[in-house]
Amino acid sequence: MRALRDSAEVVVGLGASARGVVLMNYCGLGVGDVDFVVDDTPLKQGKLMPGCHVPVHDWTKIGRETKVAGLMLSWNYRREVLAKLAARHARARVLVPLPVLEVVELPADSAA
Repeated sequence: MRALRDSAEVVVGLGASARGVVLMNYCGLGVGDVDFVVDDTPLKQGKLMPGCHVPVHDWTKIGRETKVAGLMLSWNYRREVLAKLAARHARARVLVPLPVLEVVELPADSAA
């Protein structure tokens, strides 16, 4: 996680899913590791991720010129989330923890 943090201006959690909450809490991740989480669900926006207290925002929170690193928290929607991130940013690095740990570089792997 430290290498991901050092490679970007902002580390964003991608998707405020229940499985993402479990992953973040199990790994002991919080506001020192992830700046905020983006999610499409209006009911989640403006709230905090349970247990780790990371704020949840909509996609506009990510500045278009910002150097982004992402932590995929909704890996079941991987294609959709990566496509949305690729549409907003020319380059980004995303850590996908499950089902197999990998780092996806956008735009090269945005269709992965």
